[in-house]
Amino acid sequence: MMQSPIQQQQQPATSQPNGDNDKSLIVRMAERLGNVEPEKLWNVLKNDCFKVPYGQQPTNEQLMMLCIVSEQYGLNPLTKEIYAFPDKGGIIPVIGVDGWVSILRRQPDFQGYEFRYSDNMIRMQGAEVDGYEWIECTMHIKGMTSITVREHLDEVYKPPRKGRSGPWQTHTKRMHRHKVLIQAIRMAFGFSGVYDADEADNIRNNRSSDGNEVDITPNSPSPTLLPPASDSELSDSEKSMRKQLLQRAESKQCWRAAMEWVQKHPNLSEAVKKRFVNDLSESELMHTPLSDDEVEPTQKRAETPNADSANDADPAPEAPDEQA
Repeated sequence: MMQSPIQQQQQPATSQPNGDNDKSLIVRMAERLGNVEPEKLWNVLKNDCFKVPYGQQPTNEQLMMLCIVSEQYGLNPLTKEIYAFPDKGGIIPVIGVDGWVSILRRQPDFQGYEFRYSDNMIRMQGAEVDGYEWIECTMHIKGMTSITVREHLDEVYKPPRKGRSGPWQTHTKRMHRHKVLIQAIRMAFGFSGVYDADEADNIRNNRSSDGNEVDITPNSPSPTLLPPASDSELSDSEKSMRKQLLQRAESKQCWRAAMEWVQKHPNLSEAVKKRFVNDLSESELMHTPLSDDEVEPTQKRAETPNADSANDADPAPEAPDEQA
């Protein structure tokens, strides 16, 4: 079993980028997050703050990289402001919309922002609702000219995977608004080397030769080279079982329990188990909760369609039906 640096009594110099050098990074982080026990924090980060294939775990080095980035940006991985995907021995750090808003609030030169919305509505392939053709976000910065970023829906929209709807299909306007806000924060304040969930997903998919998820755990050869079963290889009863598993996991938010049930099933082949686990992992990722902590409190100018200043409500206030 992988030992943490706390157990090993080792602390690389690179894990102490600033602050109290007589304390390890994980100890400082534990104090910042509410004086939790460092060992317990380490275990939580290992189990809950990395998106890895079922049954795998990140390495100590990857966990430490996540801690370094979390401390650098002052983000809380326990509330999913930041999480990570392993990537060739390193990590792809992913900041959720709550994390980007947290960073924005701490910028001393930030003086508010506003949205503008296209008059034209379009419906993208697979979407269940219409979206704005484009959305603009103008970021106001002290002592500088305001910066405006426009994102067109057809350039940022994520189509459904394997016929299953995700947040881009059910909450198109909200996802589009989050996307343009993140890009405006980046353009205004110059953040690089960190990504949103869509960008991280694109990076991982582009590095796959066959479109399937790649085993990214370093120095851990897979116990079998058998690929996951395709649709054509599933029997009618297995297709029905797969459908029921996904419906139950999504309605009860119990993806991990479903994966464990699949792994223990005595009558499923290894290829079918691998397919079911992959589908459940993808479903869990697609149903990552959207933030209900909207960003209006940080705004010093109202957001309203096609207006610079007004007190109207957000024209796209949709909220997700579930917290996955």
